[in-house]
Amino acid sequence: MRRMFKLIGIPFIIALIIFLFIKFIWLKGFEFSDITIDEYVTFYNSNNEGIIYVTEDGAVKKEEFEDILGRSFEDKKIIVYKLDLTSITEDERKKFIDATEFKDSEFTIPMLVYIKDGKMVDLISGYAPEYKVQELIEKNNIE
Repeated sequence: MRRMFKLIGIPFIIALIIFLFIKFIWLKGFEFSDITIDEYVTFYNSNNEGIIYVTEDGAVKKEEFEDILGRSFEDKKIIVYKLDLTSITEDERKKFIDATEFKDSEFTIPMLVYIKDGKMVDLISGYAPEYKVQELIEKNNIE
């Protein structure tokens, strides 16, 4: 019985460890970096570059849009921040809108905002299909 374990069990355990390493460490996959309103304002007023995905509970096609963003940005160096407006106050919402200087027609959830050098360079307002996200990436030479 012990010999059988050595022949089957040890290689199985090694294979399992390798699989878990590849799945959870090496090929971790795309993840958003969460950001707060105050962090967003600081980020916006800096010389940094990033994509801000603005969402809230009940946003149009939220899961589908997040899947599109994951596929679109998984091989890019740029960080995609997730700003969830679900449980913020009206003052915080105003702070967010004022910081970016949105026009009323531009403020639609979900939203994708490309920020570079302290200004909004590009924007996708509302849900967008994958080709629109790819257009934003290509138009702005996002790596």
